Amino acid sequence: MLRSLYKAIIKKFGRYFNFVLVGVSGTALVFLMTFVLTEYLHLWYLLAYIISTLCGWTYGFIMNSKFTFNDHDGENLIKRYVFYIQGYILLSLISFSSVYVLTSILNLHYLVSMSIITVIMSIITFNFNRKFIFQSSQKIS
Repeated sequence: MLRSLYKAIIKKFGRYFNFVLVGVSGTALVFLMTFVLTEYLHLWYLLAYIISTLCGWTYGFIMNSKFTFNDHDGENLIKRYVFYIQGYILLSLISFSSVYVLTSILNLHYLVSMSIITVIMSIITFNFNRKFIFQSSQKIS
């Protein structure tokens, strides 16, 4: 039953569903690593978050490369990874500033702001990955 539900979702939403699954697991990884680095290794929370985020981006690149965009072409892998990280740094600046505006200027609760921006950014980052990072090795669904 779960398998048929998964197939129906994939048929309707294609790669975006896989992208979201990778994103959710990557977000969980970032939260877990940040917690462990902060609470058990006593790193400053912001440094722990930055380290965890970089690991999360690397995880996302690898998983999306293999499972979301079926990228079996290892050509220019390092070049694409560097471009991916540069793009995510820019996208993070947009994301962080958007959360700030929603929370500090429009007075939304920070968790609500983060939730809104996460949904919006998932669509933007999906298209960024599809059009710029993995464009040469995919078949458009």
